[in-house]
Amino acid sequence: MTSYSPFLPPNDPRLRQSTPSVATDIIASPAFQAQLEELYAIARQRQSAQVGRILVGLAAPQVGISQRILLVDVASDGHGGTGQLVELINPEITEHSAETTQWYEGCYSTGPICGIVDRYRDITVRTYDRKANQHTYEFHGYNARIFQHEIDHLDGKVFIDHITNPDRLHLVSDDEFVTYRDQEQWRHWPHKCTFAQWEALKNQPELQL
Repeated sequence: MTSYSPFLPPNDPRLRQSTPSVATDIIASPAFQAQLEELYAIARQRQSAQVGRILVGLAAPQVGISQRILLVDVASDGHGGTGQLVELINPEITEHSAETTQWYEGCYSTGPICGIVDRYRDITVRTYDRKANQHTYEFHGYNARIFQHEIDHLDGKVFIDHITNPDRLHLVSDDEFVTYRDQEQWRHWPHKCTFAQWEALKNQPELQL
């Protein structure tokens, strides 16, 4: 029996819509706080249940919530380590480095498709927390990558939009993912995925996320 997934399928048009900002005067409301707890519950369940793909970030639009809310695990290391989820409400990147780095990315909104993406190495983010307090954070390396990946979701984008070289687009099954990630086999992964294959794959109703 197939287990329920809260994630929208890759062809859902809501994943391609820009998400409206949250009015700061509703952040403290019981309804908004309940919605935030729902996101935390989804993220924690995925972190505890997965032995291959590990959730390191979650954007509200991925699960059908049209709000500019992100959860990011700031303890993640790109090799499966996690441990500190934080919320970001109405996040925006205010500064970024000129330097970029390459690393793999996967996503619950793209199923078995992963790829190598260039991202800014360092970013500064202005955001609100669940008490409607504004903060400015600096993120570097892998954490900066996660934030950029998740903020893309708020603007109707997925990481594949940043890939132009099909050699950087990979097909990775669940039982291959630990090798792909932990042994950094993504650097020379043999199982490529063309853009045409991605377009066909994302329209398969049985695609599991």
